[in-house]
Amino acid sequence: MAGLVDDGGWEESPEGNNEFVQKTFFDKKWIPFEASPEAGIVFYIDLNPGPNGKVGQIINMGPTGGPQGPVFSDFAAYLEDAAEMLESGK
Repeated sequence: MAGLVDDGGWEESPEGNNEFVQKTFFDKKWIPFEASPEAGIVFYIDLNPGPNGKVGQIINMGPTGGPQGPVFSDFAAYLEDAAEMLESGK
């Protein structure tokens, strides 16, 4: 993927973006940390947010469209949500 970015192959995402996330299909400063193969969703720590985003926000990308988010303000918020889900048995 990094090669596609370097070559300009994934310059702009056509949809699903906002001012919080860069308008691209992939950024070298997105760190993947969770994937759901069944749903085709990957979560990333975003180290290169859009103009209104926050470094460290959590974004995701599904099988269609561009990146979405932020879905959590940071990794700590993601972990808090995961802990709540485990405690509640979900």
